[in-house]
Amino acid sequence: MSENGFVDYYELLQLSSNADNDTLERVFRHLAKKFHPDNPETANPDRFREIVEAHRTLTDP
Repeated sequence: MSENGFVDYYELLQLSSNADNDTLERVFRHLAKKFHPDNPETANPDRFREIVEAHRTLTDP
């Protein structure tokens, strides 16, 4: 998060702002699986919450 509280969700998901919905969904699923709290190898609950929030925001029409 930047100093003013702005979070660039595209940057968080490592996507171009021109990414289509299919790409957004594919990247979201990959990162969600990787950082999910139930993943014993790479769990990161804070990062998972950020990814879910980014997905929720970017898919909201």
